[in-house]
Amino acid sequence: MRFWIVAALLVLACPAQLQSQESGKVSYEGQKVGVVEVVANPKISVDPYRPLIQLKSGDLYSNRSIQNTIYALKQTGRFSQVKLDAKPDPAGLHVTFTLEPAFYFGVLDFPGATKHFPYARLLQVANIPHQTPYKHETAYAAGGALLKFLIASGFFQAQVRTEPRFDEEHMLANVVFHVNLGERAKIGTLEVRGPTPGEARRLVDDTQTLRALATRASLKPGKKYTPKRINNGLVLMKKDLASQHRLASRVDFSQAQYHPETNRADILVKVTIGPIVDIKLTGARLSLIPLLSGRREKRLIPLFSEGAIDADLVEEGRRNLADFFQSKGFFDAHVTPNFQKQDGQASLLYNIDKGRRHKVQEITFRGNQHADEDELTKHVLVKPHHLFFWRGKFSDKLAKQSVKNLETFYKDRGYEQVKVDQEIVDREPKLYARFVIAEGPQTRVDNLSLQGNCDPADLFHPRPWPPTVLKSWLRIWTAVSPMRNSIRVSRLTPTTLPESTLPTASRKNSRFR
Repeated sequence: MRFWIVAALLVLACPAQLQSQESGKVSYEGQKVGVVEVVANPKISVDPYRPLIQLKSGDLYSNRSIQNTIYALKQTGRFSQVKLDAKPDPAGLHVTFTLEPAFYFGVLDFPGATKHFPYARLLQVANIPHQTPYKHETAYAAGGALLKFLIASGFFQAQVRTEPRFDEEHMLANVVFHVNLGERAKIGTLEVRGPTPGEARRLVDDTQTLRALATRASLKPGKKYTPKRINNGLVLMKKDLASQHRLASRVDFSQAQYHPETNRADILVKVTIGPIVDIKLTGARLSLIPLLSGRREKRLIPLFSEGAIDADLVEEGRRNLADFFQSKGFFDAHVTPNFQKQDGQASLLYNIDKGRRHKVQEITFRGNQHADEDELTKHVLVKPHHLFFWRGKFSDKLAKQSVKNLETFYKDRGYEQVKVDQEIVDREPKLYARFVIAEGPQTRVDNLSLQGNCDPADLFHPRPWPPTVLKSWLRIWTAVSPMRNSIRVSRLTPTTLPESTLPTASRKNSRFR
């Protein structure tokens, strides 16, 4: 019997209708409990209800204790619903009982800070996700994180005052972070520790040159203290060491010592000098022009940019070099690395065998029953030769990415079990690329029902949408809907039912609470 997937995809409910549940439907039975929290309306003291909690810190998680606790809390008559949230933590499970109706975080405002920092960045620093139950500890922890961020940004005199404002009608806690930035500090002295005094002096001088000034990496005394400027200065020091083939050197910001009387911050940088690394390429050149060849070498071999030496980076450099020559028409290019290290020095030799030059003759598809070749070709990065591109375009990297693009194309149209394989046929000097597609069954959503106090009449017009499109529509709708502050997404629960239980024209029904 053929089965169709029936999804009860998400639970959308207004706050008064949230249901108690275990996070993500994952069973934590028997695991150690680290923290047990009770969250409610800030105007309600939860202390009288703590004795009803049958799960304590250090206990083993028990579904029976959870259910008994929820039942006891509801029996008080003070709470319409009790929401359970359990999350793994190194110290044990973090269990939270949210007593409804409870306040949730609403709008966060940052007066005094938005002139210097984007609002989105401040939200990221506060780190309070949407639909988070309000707790005083969470609000004031966000204020502390904001102050730490401002100090790291050079505002050492900054002050932050956290003020929650409760919206009784919508059960939201809007939080205002009153920010007084003060004057941004300036750079004082720069000290480099780790290398010899001569090396340290040279690195300090690197950050006070015209080049440093032009690249906003100057760390001269009196320059504005900004994280970007300091990072640029560290990068400049690292490039100086790389020019001496000391690729594994480390340059780290250690600390800033602030002096309020002068409003300047002294910077301490720790440097670890790495071994000399000699990198050579044999068998082929990246360019006939030496300057361009050197730039390509630094771009393709990650040891130059990462400032470290390990097997993964050596292998990544091998792949990058092979992809580079394959993209130039040498589709059989092979690169063999040889790494040696001794007496405080290291050498890395890439032996390149370009092979014979090819051209991509043809790209074909097999198994595509519901998409024509013109549509599929748009998602393929491998390109056949033509008048102005006589070798075509091919590499192992492009072929693998083309496979991923084709699978994404089909999945976005409801083919959730699609499988795409590549077949590359080399008939020197011509190359034939074929993509074999197993589409599988198509899953489509024909019906949507919303359960709760939300009227779906104006939200959804029945049409055969793929599931991924419906999910995207829901995310957009919950963000722009006038009811967005009262709608909560709780869970995704797919189920499977026999086709005989569904209407004839239905492929997937989606029900939301």
